[in-house]
Amino acid sequence: MAGFLALFVQQNWAELPSAWRSVRTAQPGWLGLMLLAMVAWLLNLALMHAAAQRAAQLDTGRFDLVAPAVGGNALNLITKSGGMAGLVLFLADARRRNRPRGSVVASYALAQSAGEIAFAATLIAALTLVWADGHLSRTEIIASVVFGIYLTARLGAYVAAFRSRTAIRRLYALPHRIASFVRRRPPTPMDVTGADEMYDSMLLVRRRSRGVVPVLGHAVGVEAIGVIELWAAAAAVGASQSLMVAFVGYSVSVLFAIVGFLPGGLGFVEVSLGAVLVSYGASVATATAAVVLYRVVEMWLPIVIGLGVGHRLRQSARLTVEPTGSASERAAS
Repeated sequence: MAGFLALFVQQNWAELPSAWRSVRTAQPGWLGLMLLAMVAWLLNLALMHAAAQRAAQLDTGRFDLVAPAVGGNALNLITKSGGMAGLVLFLADARRRNRPRGSVVASYALAQSAGEIAFAATLIAALTLVWADGHLSRTEIIASVVFGIYLTARLGAYVAAFRSRTAIRRLYALPHRIASFVRRRPPTPMDVTGADEMYDSMLLVRRRSRGVVPVLGHAVGVEAIGVIELWAAAAAVGASQSLMVAFVGYSVSVLFAIVGFLPGGLGFVEVSLGAVLVSYGASVATATAAVVLYRVVEMWLPIVIGLGVGHRLRQSARLTVEPTGSASERAAS
C-alpha cells in the first residue's frame, strides 16, 4: 500500500500544488451532489440487501438493514475477502432480531451475486464505449481478461449450484483436489460451507424468481449511483463534466479494485482512474484532485462511518444475546 501511494505521489509531485488548489476551489454545488450520491449509494445498498432477505422470505423492512449494510461495506473495503467480510455484521443483526442464520447467509450471497452480475454488465458497456473511442489500453484488456476468468468461474459455480448441492460441492472442492494431486498427497476433508451457501442462494432464485428482480434493480442502482459520485467529483474540480467519461472511469476503477491485490483497490484505483481522466483530456492536476475527492466519498468516509456503525451493531447484538443466555442458564439451574 505504502509503495503504491509513494509511487503515485512521486509521479505527480509537480502537480500536487495545483491539485490541492483545485480541491480547495471545488464548486460547492457539485460537492453537495457528490455527498448526496454517497448517502444514496449506502441507502441503496441497504435496500438491495433488504430485498434479498425478503426474497428469502424474511420479514425485513426496507430500511431495517442500513446499519449492517453500511458497516459490512466498510469491512469489505478494508479486507480482501471477495465481499464476504460484511456477512459478519448481517449475522450479528440476525442474532439480534432472532432470524435464521441459513436464510440470512443465503440472502447475503444472493445480493453479492446480483452485484457481480450488475457490474459485469456495466463493465461490458463501458469497455465497448472505450473501444469505440479508441481509448482501450493493453492494461485494461489484461485486467478485463483476468476479471473475465474470475466471472466465468463464478458463473460456472452458479450453474452448478442450480443443478444440485452435490455438483456445487464438487466444483468448490476442485481446486483443493488439484492442489493435492500436484503435491502428490491424498486430499484431506475440507469445509464446504461456502458451497452450501451458494446452493441455498440459488435455491432462492429458483423458488422465488420474481423476488430476485428488485435485488437486481438495486444492484444496477449501486453501479449507477457510483457513476454519479465520480461525475460530481470530476465536475467539482473541472476535470470533466461528461457522464460518459465518469461511466468509463468508474467501470475501469472498479475493475482494477477487483483484480488488484490490496484492500479497497488502494493504488490500483488511483492510478487507473487518473489515467482514464487524463486520456479524456483532463490535466494531471485536475485528474489528481478528482481522484482524491472520489476516493473520499467512495472509500474513506464510508469506512469511517461504517466502522463506527458496525461497532455499535456488534455491541447491540452482544447485549441482546447475553441476557437471554443468562436467563436460560438460571432457569436450568
